[in-house]
Amino acid sequence: MKFLILNLPDTPRHVIQRDWAGTFGTATSKEKHHGGRFLPVYMLYMASAMMNSKQDFRIIDGQGLDLDNDKTVSEVKREKPDIIISLLCIPSYNNDLAILNRIKEELPETKIICLGGLVNVTIDKTLNESKVDFLIKGRHPFYNNIIEIIQNLDHIEQSKGIAYKNNGQIIKNQALEDTNDLNNINFEAYKLIDLNKYKMMGIDKDGNIIEEIPILTAVGCPYGCIYCAYPVGFGEKFIYKDVDMVIDEIEYVVKNFSINGFCMRDIVFTQKRAKVIEICNKIMERNLKIKFVFETRANLVDKEMLEILKKAGCYKINFGLESGNAEILKNVGKPGINKEVFKKAFRLTSEAGIMNMAHIILGLPGENKDTIKETYDFLKELKADSASFNFLTPYPGTKLYDLAVSKGWIKTDDWSQYSSHNVVMGNDELSVEDLKEIGGKTSRKYVMHKLLSDGKYRKLWLKRRL
Repeated sequence: MKFLILNLPDTPRHVIQRDWAGTFGTATSKEKHHGGRFLPVYMLYMASAMMNSKQDFRIIDGQGLDLDNDKTVSEVKREKPDIIISLLCIPSYNNDLAILNRIKEELPETKIICLGGLVNVTIDKTLNESKVDFLIKGRHPFYNNIIEIIQNLDHIEQSKGIAYKNNGQIIKNQALEDTNDLNNINFEAYKLIDLNKYKMMGIDKDGNIIEEIPILTAVGCPYGCIYCAYPVGFGEKFIYKDVDMVIDEIEYVVKNFSINGFCMRDIVFTQKRAKVIEICNKIMERNLKIKFVFETRANLVDKEMLEILKKAGCYKINFGLESGNAEILKNVGKPGINKEVFKKAFRLTSEAGIMNMAHIILGLPGENKDTIKETYDFLKELKADSASFNFLTPYPGTKLYDLAVSKGWIKTDDWSQYSSHNVVMGNDELSVEDLKEIGGKTSRKYVMHKLLSDGKYRKLWLKRRL
């Protein structure tokens, strides 16, 4: 069989970050997009599965090649694969399926398999609205047992299936969820992707531009934040890659591609303190002169760890602040993380010489004009180096989605608007229009506050925009 890993292209008007939001994806207007795309890590692991099992395959990277819909279909027709594997995202869902439907019409004998966090919770919808043949449920990076499943496609009794069927029974393959071995990556897979198309840009405290790509060191997130899609796409159980494998991978990328910047792709990088310390020590032992950034919870950093992280090359940490209101944080599933915890984390990070960034979600349940102002004031009190403002998005499969449906908060079912930068839902106190006005003003106000009060931030901001 001839396999094709098809990374679907961006939509005509937006750049899609397929790996973000638990692989549900986010979208940025091409007019406003600054920086690169985030490398979809699933491509590396899917290619590794093919290489390790000696399959005949090719990658068509619609994003990396800047293909439009027509060119994507033409490239696929030229390859004439037996099986296509693609990842679906929520803001590109309609465009993704439009392309795959056209391919199926042009190549009716080709089997199309889709996967991703969105697929895990939209099985009936996707099968009913598309010509896709099979959907495979699993967790990021979605490659485990892919070859085994494909080899059993002949046993499917119906034209459409979930994973694969045998004797009419859906097989719930535990390996897809519980034994996701991140060590099975083949580093040679990196050579099949143009990494120059996937360099994200960061800037450290000294104004140095850092071009970085993601490195996956673990998957999973067991925390109960009601709005978060990561447990849906990455699984709830933590699964770790061996530290030596992590270091080998970093060293391979540095030596073969002269890339020295990395984003540790774990959702909670410091969950396992011993792992973090070991990674940092081995980075220094091998004299890898790298810079890296990661995301974590404010209660999972300490002074000693931060000092080691700084020595190993950490230049920035992203914290999920979400809101400056304690009651909102408690109600959305962040009990125990309060303002004092955030104050300590931001202070210690700054003292260690590491930049900090606060992720903010506007429109959470209980949000009103006063709580938005409280969040803005708290950001100033924290003296956060930067902040990322996003609007609440009701991802299917989350507790928030069920709550929003029951409350009638969701104002549009047009998933192309589910970018994290558009307002698609309100709450009991704020309408969509209120959030658009207040939220937009708040994010602009914070940027202006930093520009006017912090000369160093102004230089960094201008450098990034240019």
